[in-house]
Amino acid sequence: MFDLVKSMYDLVRTNEGNFKSEKQANFLREVLNRQDGFLGWTSGHSQIFSDFDEKGFIKVYKILKDNKHEVIFERSIEGKLTSIEIKDLASYKRKLKKARLAVKERKDSWQDGTYGKGDYKSDPHTVRLYISNLERLDREIGYLEEKINKIEGKLIPAELF
Repeated sequence: MFDLVKSMYDLVRTNEGNFKSEKQANFLREVLNRQDGFLGWTSGHSQIFSDFDEKGFIKVYKILKDNKHEVIFERSIEGKLTSIEIKDLASYKRKLKKARLAVKERKDSWQDGTYGKGDYKSDPHTVRLYISNLERLDREIGYLEEKINKIEGKLIPAELF
């Protein structure tokens, strides 16, 4: 039996959802047209559907409870973010705000004397812990800024470079 879900994931992962050959395109379009875009089932028993065109998959989504759907894949269009990228961008920005706030609160509590007990500034273990936590937060902030810049960079048309 031909596994449409496996084929879709392979195309999404390796070829941005585009069909790899005319033969594959003809076969998949014929099967998907007969099934109204139905691809199969997830391991969690959700139905997976697709919107497609002559190039390949435009959007793949699973049907959740209450007829809501979750987008699994959406074809990128230059200068425009996909719904998945918009959701990721909002999540990264929330996490970045939270990480920056954590750094500020840590530094403020260190300075105002509420960070630890007793003479915490002279305790080597507490100092190492404080420094390592700040370093971890700095790495997290850098990672999140990089992810945000990468997504937001897609909004700038390529011909400007």
